[in-house]
Amino acid sequence: MKEGHRESSLSSSPFIPEIQDRPILQHFRLPMLEAYDGGSDPMEHVVTFRAQMALYGSSHSIMCRALPMTLCGIARGWYSRLPPTSIRSFDQLVREFEANFLASARLKPTTASLLGMRQKEDEPLGPYLARFTKEIRVIPDAHPSLVIQAFMIGIRPSHFFWFLMECPRATVLETLQRASQYLVAEAQVAKKHEDHKRPTPQGPNPLRIWPEEHDRGCYCRFHRDYDHDTKCYNLKNQIEDLIRHSHLGRYVRKPYEPSPRPKGPVERQINAIVGGPTVGRDNSLARKAYA
Repeated sequence: MKEGHRESSLSSSPFIPEIQDRPILQHFRLPMLEAYDGGSDPMEHVVTFRAQMALYGSSHSIMCRALPMTLCGIARGWYSRLPPTSIRSFDQLVREFEANFLASARLKPTTASLLGMRQKEDEPLGPYLARFTKEIRVIPDAHPSLVIQAFMIGIRPSHFFWFLMECPRATVLETLQRASQYLVAEAQVAKKHEDHKRPTPQGPNPLRIWPEEHDRGCYCRFHRDYDHDTKCYNLKNQIEDLIRHSHLGRYVRKPYEPSPRPKGPVERQINAIVGGPTVGRDNSLARKAYA
């Protein structure tokens, strides 16, 4: 009975007997990765599968038998339709798997797509630099001079563009570092412009008092003139305006918040002063002495 079941299993398996009969070690565990259903890039699934199987030092025969266990849906149906004893190696299984789901594969960027990248009209340099950097990471064999040329072609005419034209960089890393430094400097300049836009306190209007009417006994440091002390209304208004614009926040005391009143009934205490004649002397003489 067992021999008949084994023959049935071999006849329905897409693997040759050398693969199907290979024993699986007891400590072997299936890789923990998301099941592939045919809707995403098959090559990414294979790369992840290979990386996890390498941790166990698994042979190609074990990998052949483990890969179908990571398939589901349409992909599982594809595996079940493979002809019996048609797969002779793991590389062959991967080729047929990737070819069948080629339509779901993500197109890899090429040097042609890199040369076609353009900075959008409303796109700042920072987001475009991030897009360009992400693109070149998946094209490791691109020539450095071609990458620099593609970057120069893609950016819009600007101060940074003409700066690179006058001082070209020899490597891709230097070009991208120069772009990052330019972004930092641009942000600092923008911050300085923003600081200059903040309202600055204006000096007080001169006092409309004849010099001979000035009270020389009082001097206002705010008006820089005589007649009254520093506690003037103009200075008070200027200080309140600075507080409203958050210029003097560190000098303003936080509003007092009273402690929360206890909930429930409050126990009241009555204090009394007890006095009078001492014990044992409650007589008229003692009362007169106490009074």
